Amino acid sequence: MSVQSPFTNRAYTDSEAMTARKPLESDHGDPFTLLNAFDEWIQVKAQGQGTRKWSKRRGLEEQRFYEMTKLKRQFGDLLRDHHLLDGGEPTQRYLSSDQRRAQHGERKRLAQLRRDKMRERKRRKVLTLEDEEYKISDEEGDGKEGDIKDLEFRLSNDLNQLQETSNKSRSFTLRDVNLVKIILCSGLYPQVAIADDCNTYKRDSEQAFHTKNKPFLLLHPTSTFAANPDVLMPKDAGGKRPAPSDLKGLMSSKHELLAYVSLLETNNKPYIVNTMRVPALQTITLFSNCIDSNSDCTRLLCDGWLELKFPDPETAEKVVTSVLTLRSTWFALLKVRLQDTFQGIDEERRVSPRAKQLERMLASKLTEFLTSEILYALRRVLPAETQRAYVGPGKAGGSAVMQDMLTKGDKVVKEHPVKGGVQVTDYFTYNCLLDEASAEIWGQFTQGMQRHWTCPGCGVAMVVSVLERLQHQTACSAEGGEGLKASEAAEEKKEKEKELNPHRKPYYCEECQETLSLTTTEILKHRKSHIAGTSGTT
Repeated sequence: MSVQSPFTNRAYTDSEAMTARKPLESDHGDPFTLLNAFDEWIQVKAQGQGTRKWSKRRGLEEQRFYEMTKLKRQFGDLLRDHHLLDGGEPTQRYLSSDQRRAQHGERKRLAQLRRDKMRERKRRKVLTLEDEEYKISDEEGDGKEGDIKDLEFRLSNDLNQLQETSNKSRSFTLRDVNLVKIILCSGLYPQVAIADDCNTYKRDSEQAFHTKNKPFLLLHPTSTFAANPDVLMPKDAGGKRPAPSDLKGLMSSKHELLAYVSLLETNNKPYIVNTMRVPALQTITLFSNCIDSNSDCTRLLCDGWLELKFPDPETAEKVVTSVLTLRSTWFALLKVRLQDTFQGIDEERRVSPRAKQLERMLASKLTEFLTSEILYALRRVLPAETQRAYVGPGKAGGSAVMQDMLTKGDKVVKEHPVKGGVQVTDYFTYNCLLDEASAEIWGQFTQGMQRHWTCPGCGVAMVVSVLERLQHQTACSAEGGEGLKASEAAEEKKEKEKELNPHRKPYYCEECQETLSLTTTEILKHRKSHIAGTSGTT
């Protein structure tokens, strides 16, 4: 995405180029359209067809794809050198002798062709006159400079491996797409925009979006959504565009934001460039720098400009608990992987079992969170509203129960110096938002109400309030929990067994009712021991 866009002006003005490019466009946004174009270019090159004509017909500049390939290879080499890319060992190590010999011969042939081409380019040039225009041509060559780029590309890259990766990208499921979106948002946030409430009354080219610091931004004309704005229409609108009044407070599980790569300001209008649709709830709760809640967590104010409302406290608490767990697990995984990296540079050790366990846990919980159907309302909060949104320090909602919480037990509970409420983590502040007038008195009682709850991390059953539950969940996620520690020990045992013999594989024995790590020979011996034991007993 840091390489200049391969789409030329002709891609948006020429009708033939627009028609040929149509199958590459993605409803998810411009980054996925770019990925489709790159993957299709790899497929055409792997099939031995002319990529120059293919690119020109679609209004694409092929040189940009070569730059992307180089950049991708450099990133891969850096990650492998620092032990951060799993499965990154060169494929040549596992090739047979005949395959290695054939591959070496192919590379020698490509290198010779490249040298021949370079000699051809050094030959004397002559001027030829055609249709009253001068052009430079090779005296004996055919003028195909693209062949040199193609030869250099094939010498520097494993085309079969690129094609295999391209095939995986072309078969992405919705789960894969959502994970890619979240990964991209982790780098792009806070570059997100929310649609204006009155977009349903505007023409396609005038639909506006708002960021935290700049309102009324437009979609760039080159965007995929500029030609297909209906994709951005609220999903629970019954097939027709709702009135702006119906959008306010709309409970839905499909609210979306637009993440963008850059903001372009011209003399006339400001535009957001390179945009993609992202799920609103998951994006802002996972990456907001500050999240503020009321007494029962039914209202969340994220980064002071986006408000989430949930229909009931149970749903709200589940969301907050999931967010705290995911963010702490994500941070713990990054910390462990960096520690493994620095130790691995000297010791050449593999990824630790704890890191693998955290990866699996994060992937599972993150997928579950992304696919959850949670009803909530989303709206933009104006700066004037935030001035009267917080209870302030020393008040804690005016509740004696909350004051008891601040001094309860030996736990150190920190109050936010400006907003009030309790700082559960460095980004989450509990009970600092003023409840609505009708719920303010009720909030004084519900914030101290205790309920039975079992921690999913350590398995301990307890009777806790909302605040105590959030504090325990945060501490338990940071420490890893007893269940996670037991899984880590089992994973470490499997890793040690695998290091002794890399040919071992998981085998489930129905007699032992246990999954064992055995080689093929050991599996046969294990089965035979059961048969012998059964015969002896008989």
